[in-house]
This record gives sequence, structure tokens and C-alpha cells, in this order.
Amino acid sequence: MDGKCFYGVSQFMMRPLFACFGETPSLSKPSDKEALRRAEMRQKMMVATVDMSKPGAAEQFNRSLQETGFAVLVNHGIQRSLIEEVYSEFKAFMKGLDAQRLEAQATAKIRGESDPDALQAAGHKAIEKYLRNTTRFDGYFPMDLAETAKGASVRDIKHYYHLYFPDGRYPEDVSDKAQVMFEQMWDLGLKLCTWIDLGLNETVKAKLAKNGINSLTETISKERTLFRLLHYPSYEGDKVEAGAIRAAAHEDINYITLLPVGSSRGLQLYSKQDEQWYDVPFEPESIIINIGDMLQELTDFHYISTTHRVIKSAEEPEGMDRMSSPVFIHAKAEAVLSDRVGTAAEYLNQRLTELAKNNRGEKK
Repeated sequence: MDGKCFYGVSQFMMRPLFACFGETPSLSKPSDKEALRRAEMRQKMMVATVDMSKPGAAEQFNRSLQETGFAVLVNHGIQRSLIEEVYSEFKAFMKGLDAQRLEAQATAKIRGESDPDALQAAGHKAIEKYLRNTTRFDGYFPMDLAETAKGASVRDIKHYYHLYFPDGRYPEDVSDKAQVMFEQMWDLGLKLCTWIDLGLNETVKAKLAKNGINSLTETISKERTLFRLLHYPSYEGDKVEAGAIRAAAHEDINYITLLPVGSSRGLQLYSKQDEQWYDVPFEPESIIINIGDMLQELTDFHYISTTHRVIKSAEEPEGMDRMSSPVFIHAKAEAVLSDRVGTAAEYLNQRLTELAKNNRGEKK
């Protein structure tokens, strides 16, 4: 990632723009320089860090999303102290649920139970108040129900809680700070969708108009938007299932994802051009934005959904865990994404069916 840069400064060495992008004399037209800048960003996955308080922020944001699928926001208006308080509450809450689950399984073993399914059922019974349901999939997903990414063969090393507003199951054991955080993240998501509206090309605008839609913002749904609180426990590589990492390579399903920077490094994105993984800039107090498959479909790949993963960073101290809190902005059920995949509801059902099959180890 050394030497990657954005809009005037290098991410790591703070060099001027010409040192990063090499302003060649032959590129005299603004369109030529813009094309070079975009090609460089796309080839080397140079995710821009965008200061939302500065002029031109929306343009920088759209350029980064269109070329890399990601952007990193600073001065976004959400206090890091609130995020850290939510992390602290939900980390303790989920670790408590996991301890109850493991204790119930241990008790079942002492009583002579050895069947894996029965042991899992005993653990789930102990946490049934918050255990995820199989209709809306809200609630708590313990380690043994963590998802297996499309194309992966083992579960991710994580447990998490799904929140929907206003009618999801909100834990009684925590304060309302997660709800306050969600409302602020939702408002930020709305603003970013208006920025994306500014970056839509005429083809996409015509496609929306054909379906009676004037803007992307009209198609998003607060009720279908998911707030996921994740805890990635510390682990030693030789003590987990072969091939398991915190979050295997995947693309998000939704429109856009808002992700407050994690409590440690580890988020990476994949460049198909040079077949390499690149670290997403770890900017303190930033919020990372990435495009999901639904927006990629809606915009006919004008905005790209990039493969990404979460690994245990080589710099991570032994015994360190990680918290994360993505908000997945979703489309209204009836929003038509493309002729290929149909409506948002149809596409979501298709993807969830694929994930369910993968979680059960079924062949597609």
C-alpha cells in the first residue's frame, strides 16, 4: 500500500499529488488527467480518504466508489465515543451469551450427552430468548451459527447480533446507545445516497426514471436496513478450523455499507486486475463505505461491489479481539434492480438461499 494517495496527499508519506499520480505534460486536458487518476485508483485499489467538511467531497467520494468500491470518510459527524460505548456494551453482552451457551453444552456432556446436534441444541436452549429466528433473522448468532461466505468451506470466526428498527428484538440487557448510533448512521447513509445520486450517469438515471424513480434515495428502506454488531474473538491460527478467518472473502448484498473503522486493523479488499489483497486505510475515527451487489446491479456496474475480507492482522497483539458495527443500507422490497435479478426482495431471497445452502454444506 506504500505510495497510495488521494486528492493531493499520499496515504502514508503525505506527498503532493504530482508525486503520486505523476502529472505528465502530455495530459493537458482535465479529462485526460481524470482518466489517469481513475485508472491508477482502479489498478492499485487506492481507496480515497474523504473529508466530508471540505469542498468537492461528494465528487471525491463518488470517484473512489466507482473505481474501488470503497471510500473512507472523516469529519462525518458521528462521535467515536458513542461507537466505543456501543462496542463495550455489546461485547460484554455477546460474551455473556456465549458463556451461557458453552456452560449449557458442558453440563450436557457431564450428563452423558455426546451427539453434536444435541449438544448444539442444549447450548441454543440456554440463550433462546435472544437466539436468532429463522424468519427475519434478527437476534443473536452464536459462533456455531456464524455464516459461511459464498465460496468458502468453513464458518467465519465471529458471533454477532442483528438489529432492525423499529420492530426488531432489542436486548433488554443494554442501554439505548446502539439505537442512537443507528439513527445517526441512518441519517449519514441518507446523505451519502444523495451524494451517489449526483454521481449517477445518464443511463442509470434513465433506468430509474423508466421505473418511476427520480433518485436512489427514494428506493432505500429504513425498515429493511440491518445494523450488525460483531465480535471477532482473539484466536491462534493453529487452534481453529483449517482455512477459517474472521470474515472470508465476500461481497455485500445490499446498496451501501457504512462501517465505523474497527477496533483493530484487518479489513482488506481484492484487486481483480493484479490479483492482490490491499489493506483498507485504517484512519482513526473514520467510517468506511463500500458498495454492495444491489447498487452494482441497479447502476449496471457503474458503481462496483468489491470483494473484501477481515483477517487477523500481522500487527495484532496476541490475545486481541476485534469489534465491528456495519450498517447495511437496503433497498425497498419492490425496487427493481435489473432485468437479470429482478426486485430487491427477489434478489435478497436468492442470496440468502445461497448462504443457507452454504452454511449447511450443500452443493449448489
